[in-house]
Amino acid sequence: MRKIRELVRLHEECGLSNRQIARALNISRPVVGDYLVNFKLSGLTYRSITTMDDDEVMRTLETRRKERCERYRILSEKFPHLVKELKKPGVTLELL
Repeated sequence: MRKIRELVRLHEECGLSNRQIARALNISRPVVGDYLVNFKLSGLTYRSITTMDDDEVMRTLETRRKERCERYRILSEKFPHLVKELKKPGVTLELL
């Protein structure tokens, strides 16, 4: 959680690029981009997340992510069935 707050601070107050933030926090550049997109979609500001508790910040950011990935949720519900079918002889992903 500390890294997320720092990530937002570096972006908003320091004006660093995603690559510079990733190097400073030792996380991947795509992860920085994902968090920044979720943060911008949430409508929050850096000042507002400094007063929020960790759970509330994560809940807000994850809600946006879950809303965006409805297709993944539908697909993930089918995973147990697909795993079961793939264990059968002669069944491939192409057949499924």
